[in-house]
Amino acid sequence: MDQVTPHEKFERLLAHLKKPVALTKPMSTLEAAVMGYRIKDEFLEDHIPTIIKIMESGIFYQGGLKSGYWANESTSIPIRDLETFVFSLAFLFDEFKRLHSLPEQQSVMDREFETIDAILKCLIPIVSTFYGKRNSNLLTQIQKKLENARNKISKETATVPKRFSSKTKQAIAKIFIEHINAPDDTIAERAAGLLTCLGIGTGKELMRKKLHKIQNKKLVRR
Repeated sequence: MDQVTPHEKFERLLAHLKKPVALTKPMSTLEAAVMGYRIKDEFLEDHIPTIIKIMESGIFYQGGLKSGYWANESTSIPIRDLETFVFSLAFLFDEFKRLHSLPEQQSVMDREFETIDAILKCLIPIVSTFYGKRNSNLLTQIQKKLENARNKISKETATVPKRFSSKTKQAIAKIFIEHINAPDDTIAERAAGLLTCLGIGTGKELMRKKLHKIQNKKLVRR
């Protein structure tokens, strides 16, 4: 059996992920062996669009990491375990996207809190008039607890996008380092390009700092 080249493996994996049947019909063991990657399971289904977007982002060349800016100037830098590389990136990006949507979820929660507060404001004077101040005070206490909970949730949610954006960039740098042996400039350029493609704006210099931070930690541990 002829050996599958990195470029062939890349193209076959991408083609397989794009097939509608890829979500429901697993490859045969033989087919998986020939194509050189593990059989996809249901866990991947939600991440497939992101995996495809990563593979079509322009950071790859001939099945490896693109080294230059133009096809006629580029060489292919080998990637250790392409499947794990793109899958890990996709899982990370999708989790970031979920966390990044929390402010939008907060707006929905704010409207719900306002609805409950409006109901309590109507109920409190009615209960006070017909059932006494003692009973209306119970509703007043609930109203105060709800307001405290709303304020606490709002403060915590406000810090999520910035905090997780930084952590995501650091994690992306780590995945690149673990799978690709290339100059820092090349990895920083490709990582920044991928982040931009997926909607997380960043620059090459910031990614270079993330790379150096990870590398310095490794040196300290030795």
